[in-house]
Amino acid sequence: PGVDHLERCEVAFAPHAYPHAASRRRELHGVPKQVCHDLADPLFENPFDPGGPDGGDPFQILAIPSGNSVVVTWRQPDHPGVTEYAVLHSDDDNAFASVGTVNHLPAADENTFIHNEPVPNAVNYYKVMARDGEGNATAVSAVASAPVDMPPFFQIGDGSPSVASRFVTLAIKTIVGDSLDIAANDTFTGATTLATVPGDTTFAVDWNLGPAAGNSETKDLYLRCRTAADTSQVNHQSVLVSFLPSLSVVGNPATVADEYVDLAVSDTTGLVQMRFASHSDSLESTAWVPADSTYPDYRLADVMTEQTIYGEFESNFGFSAIATCEIAPDDLSGVSFYLQSLAGSQELTDSVEVVISSQAVALQMRFSENPSFVGVPWLTYAALDTFTLSEDEGEKVVYGQYRNFWTESPVLADWITYVAQPLEIGFHVPLDSTVVLGGSQLTVSGFARAATGGDPIDLVEVDLGQGFVPATGTESWSVDWDVPVYTEDTELTLRARVTAGAETATGLLTVTVTQFIVQITEPADGAEIPDETVTTVAGLAASILGGAPLDSVKVNLAGADTLATGLESWSVDWDVPAVEEQQQALVIAEAWAGGESVADTVTVTINP
Repeated sequence: PGVDHLERCEVAFAPHAYPHAASRRRELHGVPKQVCHDLADPLFENPFDPGGPDGGDPFQILAIPSGNSVVVTWRQPDHPGVTEYAVLHSDDDNAFASVGTVNHLPAADENTFIHNEPVPNAVNYYKVMARDGEGNATAVSAVASAPVDMPPFFQIGDGSPSVASRFVTLAIKTIVGDSLDIAANDTFTGATTLATVPGDTTFAVDWNLGPAAGNSETKDLYLRCRTAADTSQVNHQSVLVSFLPSLSVVGNPATVADEYVDLAVSDTTGLVQMRFASHSDSLESTAWVPADSTYPDYRLADVMTEQTIYGEFESNFGFSAIATCEIAPDDLSGVSFYLQSLAGSQELTDSVEVVISSQAVALQMRFSENPSFVGVPWLTYAALDTFTLSEDEGEKVVYGQYRNFWTESPVLADWITYVAQPLEIGFHVPLDSTVVLGGSQLTVSGFARAATGGDPIDLVEVDLGQGFVPATGTESWSVDWDVPVYTEDTELTLRARVTAGAETATGLLTVTVTQFIVQITEPADGAEIPDETVTTVAGLAASILGGAPLDSVKVNLAGADTLATGLESWSVDWDVPAVEEQQQALVIAEAWAGGESVADTVTVTINP
């Protein structure tokens, strides 16, 4: 009232508080309507005004499916209060939740957000909420929808790009659909249809890829889901046929001693049958044998030259592959042997029994102190054997010779000096400086010899750490040993003593007793623990010396398994459960090493 002059003024309001404040024309209190209509348009156009050109929704949001994602785009409203946008998502156009935020781009007209985890095979709904610098919502866009049509997932075999067998397992995962079509062509001609259960299900299907003309042929598979008359997108996977068995002589030796060798076949997946010959032209006339990873007693030709072995392998795809390997008879030009005492010396021995170490690709061997080998039989070849020298002391020359299926070696020689001992004793088992397992049973054995011309042996005794006890036998003796258990690797000295008349002789060796153990050190057996507390269960573990290392320690706490932290020194925190009355509980620790395990148990009492 009383206004007789009007001047233009600009009034800015926060759009979330007063969405209609800056509209083009409004009546001023006390000013005639027609006068207000004559005012000039304001300089600022509120983009959120329902009476504005965008109807109060300047975002013009769009949701566009792109593969397994949805691209959400919107126009950025021209308002100085907007600093960021929250992208809201729903799978039912009712309950929306934020799936990400995007900063306002002052120099851009549009903004974009990519939603990488939409609900598959369903309609997804999106809105954009504008926010100011303090996180207050200023306006929310209209709803945009996008159907996300995803094909069923599947994997051929282990996912490798090639297969050796036509028979594979398909790992299939479906989300929607009443049935599933599997075919070898994109038209789904002759497809196999399986019933499916709507929902996130994973199952395996045995599948026959069909025959192939040869390696490197591509095998295609196509999958789609169907719901009534609707079909999903198609998933296409392909693999290459790769059937390539390899052939070798078992052990991969450079040369062989016998005319019969065992063959090894690797990569046998898809193998139906196989056959072998000395030439590729001979394979066709050779009988097939069932598929296997080995073929025993293949006979080589009776020639002293390198020979090629041909193997033909029939695939279940319907074609064959050929592999070869080479092997040569050994000409025994590189044979050797040497003598050593039972103690390992190659120069002196105090026993007439010595060890012969041989290196030869041979079937038989013979040794003698006479180079003519008169009356000396051929023996089966062994890399280690024993030989008994003649009784008189001094330097001993021993001659050796080897032979295989094809040839004999030259006569070789080695020598050692024999110094007699009046009375001697030694160990065969265990060997010196070896490792034995604590808690096991071991037969300790050895030999004893009377002095030349002396009294016969009366007694053999063995000390296994607890004093001497009589052994069974004399020249060849033994005693059973229950190997003790220690909490750590322990070195022990074993002694053997022989008595002959008034003479005695002693032999000794050192072994290390090891053990595979786990021990609970905390809490103690019988300990009382209050309920609803956190109690540390801890202990120690050790694997066999020289054996597989510790893999893990698991602790069972009143029936619940948990993996401990640490190995040799391990621990785990136990949330002791609540009890209404005093209750006993078992704590079991189990250590694992190389597939073997050992356990320790304590019993505790839980008090309320």
